[in-house]
Amino acid sequence: MVTIGYLGPKGTFTELSAEKLSEQFRDNHLVPLPSVFDVLKQIKNEEVEFGVVPIENSLEGTIGGVLDHLVQWESLRIFSELVLPIEHALLGKGEV
Repeated sequence: MVTIGYLGPKGTFTELSAEKLSEQFRDNHLVPLPSVFDVLKQIKNEEVEFGVVPIENSLEGTIGGVLDHLVQWESLRIFSELVLPIEHALLGKGEV
């Protein structure tokens, strides 16, 4: 079984990304973790085999903390990339 940590909680776009990437493995288990640091730390400590974290987003652009840890912890490697287009819609009920 392959264990994959991701930036939680359940129901986030990171979980959706983890689900899509986990399709590469027949038998997998997804584990939500509270922070990007926790995901990367668990990979480094071999508590999970893979982790899914955002590297950039439309609000911040590149997420520096993730890149900083990839540089500091040389044992971490990028295995795969997923570009997940995200669209939001504001819905309302007729006149208010």
